[in-house]
Amino acid sequence: MAIWDPMDIGRNLFAGNRSGSCTALGQNASAIFKFILDPGTKYIYTKNSDDNITGYARVFLALDTELKPKIFVDSVDGKACTNGDFQTMIPEVKTKLIELTIAIGLKESDIINHETSLAAKLGSMPKGYYHHAKIAEQKSLGQAS
Repeated sequence: MAIWDPMDIGRNLFAGNRSGSCTALGQNASAIFKFILDPGTKYIYTKNSDDNITGYARVFLALDTELKPKIFVDSVDGKACTNGDFQTMIPEVKTKLIELTIAIGLKESDIINHETSLAAKLGSMPKGYYHHAKIAEQKSLGQAS
């Protein structure tokens, strides 16, 4: 288990290929570049005994429709998910995600998934590219405190 190192570009580029996800180079190659460049998107990797990526949970910081900060689980792929369910993490990944959530000052209840609409995704991802997230009609983010 590891939270991705943004400086490990070579490994990060091929996370989708290693996990069998839609962000694999050769499938939707532009997606992985956008995620790597986005400071709001993080990956929690599963790795094998050779330290190779076998799966991941992709998460990002977001504001819900009440403008409260949340961790949005965008996708769970490869060995990080259970039974091919792209929203259900294996326990080790969930534990790491909870650690990350608490480390940034949020609570486990602040972890949300596709069932929740968002007001905004935080970070610098290009407008209109939110992968699996449902972005509600934009509220003025100046209201957030």
